[in-house]
Amino acid sequence: MDTGLLTASGARFDQSICWDQVNQTPGLDRMEDGGLKLFDRCLVEHHATGQYVDYHPGAHFWPTQLIESGICLALAALAALAAFRLLRARHP
Repeated sequence: MDTGLLTASGARFDQSICWDQVNQTPGLDRMEDGGLKLFDRCLVEHHATGQYVDYHPGAHFWPTQLIESGICLALAALAALAAFRLLRARHP
């Protein structure tokens, strides 16, 4: 559940470094004003050669759904328990 760029050595590279460099350059209003060239130059300087994507495989869908549903049900049960205790304490 992550995306980004890879360097020539295979290390992951945070492309926000290049975006920060573009955003901090005075006189650039749009990417067409030279920001794209500056961004590409930054990628070349850091030897970015590819992209990566990390994601959950399809087989994780239902187990993850069941875990999340269990957590929501447990929280709902705790909220209902707290509500009943509060009502019982205020209206004996």
